[in-house]
Amino acid sequence: MVFRFRISLQFLVLLVVGIILYLLTGHVWLGVVLPSLQAGWRSGQTAVWVLRTDVVRRRAVIGGLFCVAMACWKSAASAFVSLLAIVGTALILGQKPKTGHFAAVMTVLAGAVVLTSLIGLAGAVAALLKGVRLWVHPELPAILEVSRRGEVSPVLSRKQNHAIHVLATSLSVPLLFAGAWVLIEPGSVVRALVVMGTSVAAVAIGFVWLAPRIIAEDVATGWGVDPETFSG
Repeated sequence: MVFRFRISLQFLVLLVVGIILYLLTGHVWLGVVLPSLQAGWRSGQTAVWVLRTDVVRRRAVIGGLFCVAMACWKSAASAFVSLLAIVGTALILGQKPKTGHFAAVMTVLAGAVVLTSLIGLAGAVAALLKGVRLWVHPELPAILEVSRRGEVSPVLSRKQNHAIHVLATSLSVPLLFAGAWVLIEPGSVVRALVVMGTSVAAVAIGFVWLAPRIIAEDVATGWGVDPETFSG
């Protein structure tokens, strides 16, 4: 709970700083970059830690991929929230946002979402082929230490497994492409509904089938509690 409050407070402070930077300079990216870096920083550090210390190399690589995807996912979500906050603040103050700047940021944001999804899909396929089940979290090193000592941690439940979010985001890419295709190639309402309905059903079925095969129920299932499985 303390960790969540600290992270939320850091994000809010950086969000306010970002809004001030935008109002002073007119550059949207200045308002977005700090909250985005803060959101993904810890997950990126965890990816490096997993790759460096896990002696089970296939698990290290796959877990590292999911941690990188998690970092990208958090950064993209933070950028989107920051963008909404900047637009809202500008409108409240009577300023007209520069559409060109916002379009550039949205393009980068869309690219980040696609990159996140590709990394997540690559990790999911590798996990399925190698029989690896994943449990990832930005505070994974501390959580593993708590688990090995046999202590109770509030983040050890399956609901806190961020691999679920990464997998759901990765599988949603076809849905995004389907939506874009419907918008670019407008046709009958029936065709649009069929395309979107089929895409949603495919994503849902894919998640229901894949998640139990690669998502660990708890941290011990994903990583074990033996200190010898990590080199440091």
